[in-house]
Amino acid sequence: MIKQIKLKDLPKETYITFGKLIYDSKGNLVDIKESRELLIEIIQNFTRLSKNVKSVCKELRIPRTLIPKILNYKRKIRLEYLLKILDFLEKNKLQKYTIGYLEKHIYAISSLHGRDLKPFIKINGKIERKFPFNFNTIEGIKCLTVPLSDGYILKSDDEYIRAGYTNSDIALHEDLIKNMRATFGDISYSQRKIRAAYETYFIGLLGKIYVECLGFKIGNKVKNDVSFPACLKSLENPNLIGALVSQFIDDEGHFANDTIDICIVVDKDIPISNNFDRQAYAPNLLKDIKKLLDKINVNSHFRQPHHYMDKRQNKIKWTYHLQINGFSNIKNLYLYLNIIKDVKRRRIQNYLNRLQEMYNKLNYFNDRLFQVSDITFLFRISRQSAENYIRTFQRANLIKLIEKGKYICKNGAVSYEKAKYKLV
Repeated sequence: MIKQIKLKDLPKETYITFGKLIYDSKGNLVDIKESRELLIEIIQNFTRLSKNVKSVCKELRIPRTLIPKILNYKRKIRLEYLLKILDFLEKNKLQKYTIGYLEKHIYAISSLHGRDLKPFIKINGKIERKFPFNFNTIEGIKCLTVPLSDGYILKSDDEYIRAGYTNSDIALHEDLIKNMRATFGDISYSQRKIRAAYETYFIGLLGKIYVECLGFKIGNKVKNDVSFPACLKSLENPNLIGALVSQFIDDEGHFANDTIDICIVVDKDIPISNNFDRQAYAPNLLKDIKKLLDKINVNSHFRQPHHYMDKRQNKIKWTYHLQINGFSNIKNLYLYLNIIKDVKRRRIQNYLNRLQEMYNKLNYFNDRLFQVSDITFLFRISRQSAENYIRTFQRANLIKLIEKGKYICKNGAVSYEKAKYKLV
């Protein structure tokens, strides 16, 4: 499981704004209003227990001007200073302000000059808290996967960290925002159109959380050949692994020729030869996806990479493919997928439905043996198609070979007409 991000786990330069909890007559939390009351109460107790506020602030390395500013007008406090003050109060036997108590009263968190992230959302007149942040959900895993697919985490010249997402399908942006709200709460974001695509980017604090709390790397993921952070490598739950793979299929994948294909561009030279080791040169992201698929018993393999000319950068780039094929493989994986793009989801579903329908027709043979010619007559398909279906069902352990028979070579092609099969 991925650990929750609690108040103490946030970047120390995070600013905390507290609020007042509003309950209805039935005791349900219906709203949280921004309020300075709790912060002022904490500071008043701090000054009361400090024999000399100036010397205590110096000892704790807290700006001495912070105390009068909060008592007069300041509405937020830097987390680094808040934790020092709480530690001081606890040592002086004032233990009312526990981390759990304060987390329930948080109205917003933000960077110094950034917009607020309110860690709650209002649904049907009731407040649903999102703090501590929990990523052990399908929505949470998709939020963590986005920076590794079509998303990014970049740092500007003024040290501002920005997390965002670029894709031409607006439905994927809507899904991302829904997942972000389900995981973080009422989060601020902006959108713009870039050439033929759309970009959604979030407040700077989110980028800091990804980097400092979750272990993500800043920079170009293709050039740096990044790997999954430890929190994603450790996934074991099939539904969460399926959510991660779904995001990659939506962003970087396609389904064609009965195969799910996830492709990633590699920004380095690849020496293709007869003894070429596909796995050795595969990007780390695809290697990590393959390891997660192995955990849920879904076989995958690397296809031979191919190159193309990037006209904008005037350089040759390579595209690497991780492929998942076979009826049983795709059927097992599809149980855990949450693909948003209708076209991709329908293609996979139609493929599975078609094969399942054909397998159901095989029940016509019951316990009897059958040959390729029987399949050709039953389905009204060519001999070659019938042989392909038999191989597919064999790999899926749905039928088994009973008699090899005599293979016949016709015009250089091997025929399986004499082989006999039976339903498993």
